Amino acid sequence: MRSEWPITLNLADGPRLFQCEVLQQRGTRSMRLRVRDNETLFLTCPPRVTRKTQSHFIEQNISWIANCLAQRPAAPTIGEHLQANPFLAGKSGPVAVKIETGSPRSLLRFLPSSTKAIFKMDDRREVWERDFKFLLRRYATMELPTRVHFWAGQHALAIIPKRISVRDQSSRWGSCSQLKTLSLNWRLVLLPQNLADYVILHELAHLREMNHSKRFWQYLRELDPATDKHEAELKKIGPSIIRLGQCVSNPLR
Repeated sequence: MRSEWPITLNLADGPRLFQCEVLQQRGTRSMRLRVRDNETLFLTCPPRVTRKTQSHFIEQNISWIANCLAQRPAAPTIGEHLQANPFLAGKSGPVAVKIETGSPRSLLRFLPSSTKAIFKMDDRREVWERDFKFLLRRYATMELPTRVHFWAGQHALAIIPKRISVRDQSSRWGSCSQLKTLSLNWRLVLLPQNLADYVILHELAHLREMNHSKRFWQYLRELDPATDKHEAELKKIGPSIIRLGQCVSNPLR
């Protein structure tokens, strides 16, 4: 059985929120912990181990977790990511990215009908991470809700989201509430278009199945026949992308 829940650990540099993914597996005699990325822990344990015991085991291994994190290479900046992967997911398909320097202030030139986004960046490179995060979150707020409605229309869904918000989530790509509200991580626009669309379809599937049961996965595969392929790709490249901009606090203004 698989489950997922948040846990806050008090590390040397202060409290840090992790998403703990748990696999309770028959034949497993002991608990094994792995640090999947800077925001995710993966715990394997026997079937009848309680949540309290799982949490206690993790807390006993805080020093080991901190050591694993310290050995990880520093996360790339958003600018470095865009230079290596010059595209964004958009409401009508992939959008090419161009970065220009020498502007008195950072801004994004993008028309709704365009297939190119031009970032004109501030002369001061020290503000680039903050400005990229602000501009990308604003872009995501414009593009992602339209993409959600596109896929809802493509599949003629009987249940549609009552509200769509774009947020700065630290460990999740998206979520769906009992009130049929979708929350999407702005970093979805940094994923390849097919994976951004997969996450959107995943959350739309939750409008009908509010769990990760067999019925949910069966329904999701009806919406996206390449679900297994996309899930594997997201687990492979997603952790490094979801780390981008984590150290920058920059609410929409």
